[in-house]
Amino acid sequence: DRPDPVELRLRLLGMTGAIIDYMVRGIDTENLLAVASRHDAMIVRQARILNRHDADGNYMVDVGTRCMARVLEVGERFVRMEVFGYDFSLPIRAISNLWVNDAREVIEIGREYPVEITRITRDPETGRVIRLDASMREAEEKTPTPLVAGNTYTGTVCSISRTAYYVHVKGIPLDVRCPIRSNYESGMMVGDFVRFYVSGVYDGRAAGAITRILKRPAP
Repeated sequence: DRPDPVELRLRLLGMTGAIIDYMVRGIDTENLLAVASRHDAMIVRQARILNRHDADGNYMVDVGTRCMARVLEVGERFVRMEVFGYDFSLPIRAISNLWVNDAREVIEIGREYPVEITRITRDPETGRVIRLDASMREAEEKTPTPLVAGNTYTGTVCSISRTAYYVHVKGIPLDVRCPIRSNYESGMMVGDFVRFYVSGVYDGRAAGAITRILKRPAP
């Protein structure tokens, strides 16, 4: 099926500034035009890197490999990237250990960012990659959080989503997710200094609940 023209136009606008590889397939000297294929260029890149073996017969790129991925497109809730000739979509939750409200605010088209390969599925006969997933979050240096489940702390509300507040604690690189559970919490704003308790720490991230607003930002 042919793509919807409006959808295709919006997609291309979203890729403005992206750097892509292509292979020239022909030249029209009369009209000064060149015919090129991005698909063919990607196949060549995959063959050179993604599908290569080392001296022991193992694939050079596999789950756990850390590398640089190029940004092709950025939406509010996703990032489309390319690594070793393979395009993949990165959900917003895989961008960072910190809370990201809009991927467009922190990711720049055309730049390269470190990622960690989290999943690779290959064709059993040819070895070609038919699915690849990666994560920017997994490529970040993981710093164990000093927050302890059951303890109470203070911090500043740094971001708000439809379902949770995110609290930044000074000196800790990870924000604490506090789900919205009551009408009492509905009046809170970014910048509020609050008290909260930690209900648990999961995969290095702390979750908790806000118990009191201690100070509001100056108007």
